[in-house]
Amino acid sequence: MITNNELNTRKVTIIPMNPKYDLKMRTTIKRDKVAAYCRVSTDSAEQKTSYDIQVSYYTKFIKEHENWEFVGIYADEGITGTSTKNRKQFNKMIEDCRAGKIDQIYVKSISRFARNTVDCVSYIRELKGLGVNIHFENIGIDTLDSKGELLIAILASIAQEESQTISENIRWSVEKRFMEGKVIMNTANFLGYAKDDNGMLMVIPEEALIVRKIYEDYLDGYTANQISARLENDGILSPSGKKKWYKSTIMSILTNEKYKGDAVLQKTFQPDLFEKKRYKNEGQAKQYYVENSHPPIIAREAFDQVQAEIERRNNLVGSGDSAKGKYSSRYPFSKMITCSCGDTWRRHNHQYKGETIAYWICPTHQKDGNEKCAQKPIKEKVLEDTFIRAINKMLEDKDDFINTLTSNIMAVVEPISIAEYTKKKEQLNTLRMEMYHLNKTHSEDKKGSTERSRQALEIMAEIDTLTEELAQTEKLINTQNLVKYRREEIEKTLEELKILENFDSDIFTSLTESLQIDKDKNLLITLKCGLTLTEYIR
Repeated sequence: MITNNELNTRKVTIIPMNPKYDLKMRTTIKRDKVAAYCRVSTDSAEQKTSYDIQVSYYTKFIKEHENWEFVGIYADEGITGTSTKNRKQFNKMIEDCRAGKIDQIYVKSISRFARNTVDCVSYIRELKGLGVNIHFENIGIDTLDSKGELLIAILASIAQEESQTISENIRWSVEKRFMEGKVIMNTANFLGYAKDDNGMLMVIPEEALIVRKIYEDYLDGYTANQISARLENDGILSPSGKKKWYKSTIMSILTNEKYKGDAVLQKTFQPDLFEKKRYKNEGQAKQYYVENSHPPIIAREAFDQVQAEIERRNNLVGSGDSAKGKYSSRYPFSKMITCSCGDTWRRHNHQYKGETIAYWICPTHQKDGNEKCAQKPIKEKVLEDTFIRAINKMLEDKDDFINTLTSNIMAVVEPISIAEYTKKKEQLNTLRMEMYHLNKTHSEDKKGSTERSRQALEIMAEIDTLTEELAQTEKLINTQNLVKYRREEIEKTLEELKILENFDSDIFTSLTESLQIDKDKNLLITLKCGLTLTEYIR
């Protein structure tokens, strides 16, 4: 416990301010290491002149002070001020401050230093902690001054607001172009298209042939990896001019609506001015779908057929160990053979007397034996011969088969009311416009926001319902188109096909949808036209 006598003898010692934080005292003790930072945000001639003037002025200004040591000029040209990420000279200057190489920094204005309030205040505070003073000439503020930081925060907010306004103006101009259906597209690595002198998309014929071949091969049963390999073997360069083709590139070409002459605008979005990264737009921002925006390379029906085929492959399922296996065409029978137990057969190799023999086996039988599946392994050659016999029997009675095929074209096609489909699309467009105007009104006038929120929820529920209904109808339409396409292709193939003597993987792939082995050892061959051939496995 402190006594009264001790209180009366209390002694206070004043610890003086560190001279490096007192600008007036500091200049009498040592020579300050002084630098300047200059930046312009565009490469225009006017900005270039401003940039040169800033560099020249500060170089002369600093060197005129005898008690200053000239560190140098840090200058970024044609760089935005909303982020410091790509401002190399700015970042180098900060690192030099941290290394003790700079005592003072001269800058023309806050907006030259940073327009992002968070960045601006953050760096000012860090440099202040390091004893580095930033002097903003146009307002005569030193950041080491006790009043400096508050005023800096206020002025930096104003600078940020200016950048926000500029950004909103740019966004509005882009959105206006979207609403007018004007496609903004980079064709640098876009196979099949280029821009003419007026900036309009035009088709490059020789590249369009490659795109069409990719679509045809996919409908013929080839995988994206196989198509990539075929393109590489033919010496065809990728959209980026490389010899190597990737599966992702093929799938991008197969799913890009621009190839059928349409365009989805604003597929990605930028959350805010200071978030430079763009994200996939999954409903966070408005999108615009423009039909017939430019010349197509792929017929609309063919494009939709490919989308149906992609979905069909993605939905391939089995049971047991091979459930939901990915679509593969490494071998003609890959993912094609379904066992009577429901599992999908796999390929294996067996060495016999120095010879490699390929055979196919049910994974359930392989794992659990006859207890769960009694199907025995079958040599690949036996399956090939069975397919040849089935096709040759069909070819012997080709005319009757084609007549049956033609008469059954609509048998598996569910009726679709195009009028009802069109009506729902019009309703959806109307609801989307209502939602657009509701959002616009809400942003302009916050009064009555509760009622508008209720209306918005009701409209969104209707939009979701209609969108789902239309999506299901479109899937059905695409599936029907795919069935019709396959029937027509099989008819053409059969007209040209002769009796098979050997197994041809290309013919098998172009004709066959799936294979099934039943309990009686029959091979059920389902053709892409929907009809099934049955042949006993000998």
